Amino acid sequence: MIRHLSWDDFETLALSLVEQLRDKQYDLILGIARGGLPLSVYLSHKLEMRTFGTLLAKKTRSEEAFALARQDRLVISDYILPSCQPRSILVIDDVVAYGDLFSSVETLLHTHYGPELHISYATLFLDKHQVSQGPFGSILNTLYYAENIDNSRIWIVFPWENTPQANQ
Repeated sequence: MIRHLSWDDFETLALSLVEQLRDKQYDLILGIARGGLPLSVYLSHKLEMRTFGTLLAKKTRSEEAFALARQDRLVISDYILPSCQPRSILVIDDVVAYGDLFSSVETLLHTHYGPELHISYATLFLDKHQVSQGPFGSILNTLYYAENIDNSRIWIVFPWENTPQANQ
């Protein structure tokens, strides 16, 4: 099933994350490009967190719906991290299907900023079952999400996507 999200849907889900994160303190927000950037910018404004970084990662084989598999190779090709010494970072993406991206980002951030760093995660959509059944289930302890989905049955089309699938 393909689920088309409207801008109102996006804002409703994002506001649920704002409520979950309102009392948390982070020194840096890291948005995963491409999909996590709209949510990252939204949260940085709503939570008044100004220090921002980005990371470019890709796992899907194509832009086609359901073109994602656990065995696909994750590629982190570039990142921009501010020259600060954060103690706490919030990493944001749009959908978490397996948790491998957040786990890889955690390793990169600890290498860059040091082992004492506290890292939390936020996403609009989480396949909690798949993450908990795989090798990256430990991220669930520090992950905030708006909605639990079955990523093998539901493909999310975001309002900013302008692809053939978005028009189906």
